[in-house]
Amino acid sequence: MNAAESNLASMSQPFDALILGMGEDGHTASLFPCSEQVLDGLDMSSGRTCIAVQPTTAPHQRISLTL
Repeated sequence: MNAAESNLASMSQPFDALILGMGEDGHTASLFPCSEQVLDGLDMSSGRTCIAVQPTTAPHQRISLTL
């Protein structure tokens, strides 16, 4: 994740993009209500640009981005 954050930090700003998906279980932007990381993903004061999310209702790990 550190490499992803470094690459994102080197991009020209402002960078405007919005890519959202919504799943049948109510997840949006790879933030799954059932995941342990959901509160980390919603914490606007964390300063993180991306987090790894391991949902309990999906077979694969996901990445959620805030730019």
